[in-house]
Amino acid sequence: MIHVATCVYGIDDKMFEMLKVYAYSVLKNVRCELFIYTDGITLQQASELSFLSDRLNLVSFKEQRLRKNEKASQKVRIWKEISSDPLHEKQPLVISDFDMLFLKDVSRVFEVMDRDQTDLCYTLKDQWNEKYRLNTGILFLNNPRNCRQIMRAWAADVTRSLNNAAVAESMASSHGSVDQCVLMSWLESDNAMCKTHSLPASQFNLHKDWSNIPEDCCVIHYKSDWSKVLTTGDSFRRCLEYHGWWKREEARTWKPAFDLWKEYQQELENSQTSL
Repeated sequence: MIHVATCVYGIDDKMFEMLKVYAYSVLKNVRCELFIYTDGITLQQASELSFLSDRLNLVSFKEQRLRKNEKASQKVRIWKEISSDPLHEKQPLVISDFDMLFLKDVSRVFEVMDRDQTDLCYTLKDQWNEKYRLNTGILFLNNPRNCRQIMRAWAADVTRSLNNAAVAESMASSHGSVDQCVLMSWLESDNAMCKTHSLPASQFNLHKDWSNIPEDCCVIHYKSDWSKVLTTGDSFRRCLEYHGWWKREEARTWKPAFDLWKEYQQELENSQTSL
C-alpha cells in the first residue's frame, strides 16, 4: 500500500475545510495510508480528521517561524523531512499540497515507475510552451531513500536563493515561485542524484484549466485563492463575485471544478451526519 503525505501549519478555518475534503478524497479514491504532518491544529480538528479513517495518521512537527517571503521554503523543508522519515522508507510515497482533490487512484504511477526504474516523478503542463510549466503541488517518490539527495539539495537551494531578494524575484518571475525555479534547474541539469520523469499535469495536477476536467484526470489542484471561493458558500456566481473573480472572464468557466469540490464536501458532510 502506498503512502500519501501532506503538511499543514498556520491553519485557519478555510484551510481546515480544504484539508478535510482533501483527506476525504484521498481516502475514498486511493489505496493508501494518509499521513498529515501538522503544527497548530486543535484537539477538535484532530478528532474530526481521525474519524475519517483508520488509514489516516497525524504526525506532529514544529514549524520554524519564517518571514513572509520565506514561506515557500517552509513547505520544501518539511517535504524534505517527510521524504527522510523512516515511516516511508519502504513504501512508494506521494507528497502533495492539501488544496487538492483526488478523483482516482494514483497507485498506477508507481507501476510505471517500477517498470522504468524511475525514482521521482513530477508534473509539467501538457504544452511545452505554457508559462510556469512546472508546478510543485505533487511529487511521486518510488523509493524515498533514493530521492533524499535531491530533496535536500532542493530545500538548501531554495533557502539560499531566498536570502538574495533580487535572485528570488527573478526566479519567481520566470517560474511562478522560487521553489519551482530551483527544482526545475535540478531536473534540467545533468545530475545523477536520482532518475526522474515528468507526468502530464492534466492528469495528476490539473491547475489553471479548471473549466475542462479530462476523463483521465486523477488530481485537481485548487491553487491560488480557490480556498476562499470554495469555502464561502454554494452559489458559484456569488462566491466568485464576493472575491472579485467574476470580473475575470476565464474564471466564469471554472464551474465544473467548483461543483466537483462541492460534491465531495457534501459527501463528507453526509458521511459525518450518518455516524
